[in-house]
Amino acid sequence: MRASLLLILLCTAVRILGYPVNFTEGIQIAAFGENQLVLFTGSRVDIISSGAIKTNALALPSNAELFAIDTNVFYLSGRAIYQIDLTSKKTTQVVSHSEPLLLVGTHESSSIVREVREPGKIISFDLQNRTPIWRSEEFEETRNIIAENTLYAFERRQKDDAFDLIALDLKTGKKLWRVGNFTPNSGGLLESEKQLFVADKERLHVFDAESGRRLHSFADRKATGWLLLKSGTEEFCVMFQYRADPLLGRSSKHTAFRVDGRELAKLSELDVSLITVDGLSNGKALCRTGNTTRIVDLYTGKSLYKWPGTFKARFSDTIYTFSENQNRYSIHSCNLKSGEAKAIYEFATVR
Repeated sequence: MRASLLLILLCTAVRILGYPVNFTEGIQIAAFGENQLVLFTGSRVDIISSGAIKTNALALPSNAELFAIDTNVFYLSGRAIYQIDLTSKKTTQVVSHSEPLLLVGTHESSSIVREVREPGKIISFDLQNRTPIWRSEEFEETRNIIAENTLYAFERRQKDDAFDLIALDLKTGKKLWRVGNFTPNSGGLLESEKQLFVADKERLHVFDAESGRRLHSFADRKATGWLLLKSGTEEFCVMFQYRADPLLGRSSKHTAFRVDGRELAKLSELDVSLITVDGLSNGKALCRTGNTTRIVDLYTGKSLYKWPGTFKARFSDTIYTFSENQNRYSIHSCNLKSGEAKAIYEFATVR
């Protein structure tokens, strides 16, 4: 059960360094090379290049986790990592391990994985040389987030179900520091300008990223969660307030703030069911709201552009979304500057 929960958290709430992989209703998309996408629909792979199908019908295991490093495409399945040759449509095993693995993310030319068992190790594999770089000590269930050259792992404590935050050096696997205790929420960690922002229910903590020393914190008893993002050179946060209404059911309120030193400057009320995907420049945020993706101005709370589907991948000023409409599935290409969107690939069923 915990392993399944961890996989869901990793797939939905973590932004990895390198090229992103996103999962929605069995669909995975990895962005790689020069404006190319790998589309995995649960049993096969299609390559989309400049809006056209380049090659297809490459079969993969249904439990494959797809990811890309530079122009190379890989997948993790069970105890091994495989490289995909997109030309010959062949796969080659590059890593094997004694225990089943979960994908955490990528760093430079290496993949970061975690053993499924608990307690389990976090391992870095050099995929070019097909060798392990380092193995961490064993941790209980963790939620892992990669930022710059550091891996932050929220480790669940068995005695009280709270979490400790651990920082690991991505180059050596060495534990840099540990602080506790937290009840982290999704989207609740951001590293910026050598500071680490950590969301914890009512509080938003700020730490020195190098030493783990607590600098200060913000608190609001009305908060039930926070989302953190960086837009340009500024840090922002969105405070959630969920409440149960006997007539209306569960409702929510979202308030955007800009981090101003030791203060939070209130900006706007966001009248959306907001899940932050990424920060853009000038106080803009790329967000998912239900089954749509949009750009929201955090200063005014207004939506600037709105596109069908959920965010999947981004190349410079273009994002790709996945949508479903009456058993028809579509991949859309959306321009962040002009707001133009067009369907580049459609299929009738998830194969």
